Amino acid sequence: LHSHVEGVLDLAWEHGFISQYECDEIRLPIFTSSQRARRLLDLATVKANGLAAFLLRHVQKLPVSLALPFEDAACKKYMSKLRTTISAQSRFLSTYDGAENLCLEEIYTENVLEIRTERGLAGLPQKSPVTLGLEELFSTRGHLNEDADTVLVVGEAGSGKSTLLQQMHLLWASGRDFQEFLFVFPFSCRQLQCVAKPLSVQTLLFEHCCWPDLGQQEVFQFLLDHPNRVLLTFDGFDEFKFRFSDRERHCSPTDPTSVQNLLFNLLQGNLLKNARKVLTSRPDAVSALLRKYLRLELHLKGFSEEGIELYLRKCHREPGGADRLVRLLKATSPLHGLCHLPVVSWMVSKCHQELLLHGGGSPKTTTDLYLLILQHFLLHASPPDSVPCGLAPGLLQGSLPSLLHLGRLAVWGLGTCCYVFSDKQLQAAQVDSEDISLGFLVHAKSVVQGGTAPLEFLHITFQCFFAALYLVLSADLSPSLLRQLFSCHGPRSSLLARLLPPMCVPRSEYQEGSTAALLQEAELHNLQITATFLAGLLSREHQGLLAGSQVSEKALLQRHTCARSCLSRSLHKHFHSIPPAVPG
Repeated sequence: LHSHVEGVLDLAWEHGFISQYECDEIRLPIFTSSQRARRLLDLATVKANGLAAFLLRHVQKLPVSLALPFEDAACKKYMSKLRTTISAQSRFLSTYDGAENLCLEEIYTENVLEIRTERGLAGLPQKSPVTLGLEELFSTRGHLNEDADTVLVVGEAGSGKSTLLQQMHLLWASGRDFQEFLFVFPFSCRQLQCVAKPLSVQTLLFEHCCWPDLGQQEVFQFLLDHPNRVLLTFDGFDEFKFRFSDRERHCSPTDPTSVQNLLFNLLQGNLLKNARKVLTSRPDAVSALLRKYLRLELHLKGFSEEGIELYLRKCHREPGGADRLVRLLKATSPLHGLCHLPVVSWMVSKCHQELLLHGGGSPKTTTDLYLLILQHFLLHASPPDSVPCGLAPGLLQGSLPSLLHLGRLAVWGLGTCCYVFSDKQLQAAQVDSEDISLGFLVHAKSVVQGGTAPLEFLHITFQCFFAALYLVLSADLSPSLLRQLFSCHGPRSSLLARLLPPMCVPRSEYQEGSTAALLQEAELHNLQITATFLAGLLSREHQGLLAGSQVSEKALLQRHTCARSCLSRSLHKHFHSIPPAVPG
């Protein structure tokens, strides 16, 4: 019907089934052909004058098109250019440190992907989670809202969400899967939030993804007329500094609006309705309001036990190399348990020589592992005969200025929800070429054409690790700042602040730009990761390592005591909050 809706409207008006006013309402320019057909059908359900029977008779006489009206050379050329562009972007997977480009087909290891079902329904038995393969992402199973367009993939930091999207893009571009879509448009929320000027849908697709060499209007009209053949992916919604809202409705695909309003209305279906959207995020950033607009929610759980071994064997193809590493992991239960996260498996692969040398003294906590990767990078950036073996206090002290510069940048980024840094921002944090050469900052893929590519940390968890390192190594850290971080209940995350307007909630007054003020504005999930690293760094096990820093032994002891007290109080509070067992 949508291919012939204009003619059907004329016939319905001529036969007196609809008024001129109703005809004009359906033909408003903000609606696509599919949306006009839907509004006509909706009208037929409420009119009792025979419109429904007329439409049924007339639609049966319409010619059935076996293929889309895709003779336009501009559309064909654009689809070819889009496939070629996305194939080039997706074919190689850059390692977290940017040191290597690995063929995605050779290194990609499938993660465990589970369907999220509604919980909390009384009387329903608990079922085993249903797992899906990547190729089943748009299957009909597990739908929460049949009328919604958005599929959400949630997973903790480092679980492989970005790589999963990259594999999806490659499968589409190479013609091996997801061929129900003629056009795929990939976006990064981390990069989109850097766009300051207002955007329209057309500007977003063409200027920030792939530009049509000819017939821009014809191509865009085709996208509007056939939204069901369009897929948009948005990676890293948890790194988008704007919280989801459905208050400001925007329905015009040609009128510009703010980048956050454009994204929110795409996810709701007010723009490009019936186009599929895939969104990835950490779970904490997904609100109940956003879940109203989800067609399906999936949990990316990371590698299975078999997946861990398969990934390591793909990384180490030399005879015996992978066998030794796999045996070490299986013998070290804590480290093996961490490796379900692909980012941890990459770190294990990166530091395999150090791990094999450690033998029984392998890392047992997340902090241990990040310190091992810190050692790996510092050793590789130093002359071979100038440093001791292992992460000794001397090695840390020799790189202290650079670590503090990177840590200050990390804290500032968390406090301002900034994860991509321009040259000006790097200079403000006193980060110079020597600091960058350590390898913890890598070039980001910019959505803005031209200019030098900005820098970002290897991974969001590394930004949190350096923020924690800065808080430990900084000479002027106060115990109150530690208590603030471990409590993680500033005004932005408190229940009171979510229920009442900002002016009603008293805020702690901190000097603008100070570490305390920045932490107060940071996202809760990032604060939690930072607090985890901070607790690990201040543990008794690492006291000797920090002894060579610029912080006095007395100050370190005070911080250790404060951290221990905060954690103890939190544990007591948690256990007291557990309700007593039901008698019998």
